[in-house]
Amino acid sequence: MLLLSLLLACMPTFALEPASPQRILFVGNSLTYVGNLPATFAAMAKANGHDVRSAMIVRGGATLAQRVADGSVQRALASYRPAVLVLQERGGDLMCLPDEEACRQSRQAVRTLARAGREAGARVLLLGSYQSHPRASAARSFPTIAA
Repeated sequence: MLLLSLLLACMPTFALEPASPQRILFVGNSLTYVGNLPATFAAMAKANGHDVRSAMIVRGGATLAQRVADGSVQRALASYRPAVLVLQERGGDLMCLPDEEACRQSRQAVRTLARAGREAGARVLLLGSYQSHPRASAARSFPTIAA
């Protein structure tokens, strides 16, 4: 026992640094910012013992195709370096509303941003949105989008 105590006393001590907070980047539109989803998520995570920092790239009525075109997500991936990228598309676009072109653009944007997120080392999540009409909610199925 004395030997063990001496060995422990002679060992260098290492200060354990607290883990860096996990960074989450939310990309979307008013469905993300009206209720301040990023801050709400971070507060809930903290209340459950997780250190999370969140940021958002949002604009009312915006589409993910617009975020691809302006390069804002790619720049944020490089500078903010999130562990998780959360994508939220404009309501209806993933359901091919109002038309097939919106659907095509949406799917391509999701592919592009998901690929960029994974290449930056982030886990990528795609949020769905609540549909108030019961038939629309029941019929809502998001396609599998391969990168």
